[in-house]
Amino acid sequence: MNTTANRSSFLTLLLPAVVVLVSYSWTWNASQHRALQAQQTRVEKAKTSAVTNGQIAEQQSKLTALRREIEQSQRSLTDLKSQLEQQVAQWAGRDSTDTVEKLMELLRSRGLHTDEAGLAAEADGKVVPAILKEAVDRQKSRAGFRPPVMYRIRFAAKYAQVAETVKTLSDQKLALPLRLDMDEIDPQTDWRIWTLFVWL
Repeated sequence: MNTTANRSSFLTLLLPAVVVLVSYSWTWNASQHRALQAQQTRVEKAKTSAVTNGQIAEQQSKLTALRREIEQSQRSLTDLKSQLEQQVAQWAGRDSTDTVEKLMELLRSRGLHTDEAGLAAEADGKVVPAILKEAVDRQKSRAGFRPPVMYRIRFAAKYAQVAETVKTLSDQKLALPLRLDMDEIDPQTDWRIWTLFVWL
């Protein structure tokens, strides 16, 4: 196995797709608001400059379109947050021991060679996106709620095996994949060492 210093690649996977969209929505909304402010400035300048009514109307039309985009993205973000709440509630509160056994069986059935597996270190908590942590915090007031447990699994596998396995994890709702790191063994082969972080 290569050391961290020799790590050739780093992959971050947030699955299912809804998590990916949520993670980037904050940056997208911020950029939209900056674009809106810039467009408002252009409209005001157009009104006070020697420009035609047609040019002013064009700038105002662009401003209206930007506002609609922001409203749509905000509605989408609200929907995605709701889906996240449901996912967190679904993954939390189950028997983690039973889930771990099913998880390891899945890895074996896919031909993945497990090197080590166990609860993730406290320092690994940074792999959890802030928006997921917030979803957990909002669920804590529910009676009987148990926060998800982060599990760390290190294994050897080929690209195709890993992609199929991570997708299966989400499809079967067995665990919530948070991040996937990759270390290169030999660039001449398809085999790599992977470290997968999941919520159980």
